[in-house]
Amino acid sequence: IVLSDEYIAAVKDSVPELYDSVYDRFVNEYKLSEDDAEAIARYPLIANFADRLIAECGNAKMCAKIILTQMFRLFEDENEKEKFILPISRREFFRAAKACCEGDVSPNMTRQFFYTLMQGGSTADELLKDGRFKNADAADFEQIIDKIIAENPKIADDYVSGKQKALGALMGIVMEETDGKAEPMSLKNMIINKLM
Repeated sequence: IVLSDEYIAAVKDSVPELYDSVYDRFVNEYKLSEDDAEAIARYPLIANFADRLIAECGNAKMCAKIILTQMFRLFEDENEKEKFILPISRREFFRAAKACCEGDVSPNMTRQFFYTLMQGGSTADELLKDGRFKNADAADFEQIIDKIIAENPKIADDYVSGKQKALGALMGIVMEETDGKAEPMSLKNMIINKLM
């Protein structure tokens, strides 16, 4: 029996990649943690999806986080993860993940963004246009911080005089004003820089 090179290549392409190979790529090439790589690589369909998502978005760690936190919550058990059926199209999931990787969605709003998307009725682009999930511009935050400090001089003075809890109070007011869109560490640093 003589098999053509094309036939051999077709057979190779039809066989799923082995777990060890996928795991090694996720750890060594994508630089995912061993735990994240194991959690994704154990499901061949999800691992294949992760490869394509990472190629599309370019941020392996962010893609893994989205898969592990946003996608996995959709599946009730291991069997559902094996079947890998999403309530939206894969193209729509890619678009949503890419928006998160590019910073178009506030890190604090990622969960709500995906939850709303999975409910159907709106595309990722429509959700981005309505502004609820959009990552605000640093200049916008600076204006809001200036306003909050001006409206709360006692709290600002308390922080300057060494009361660390006052910083938390200012952060809380800014988070409320921005509907939670501010990334906490960036916000904290911005407020400290304004007060020093």
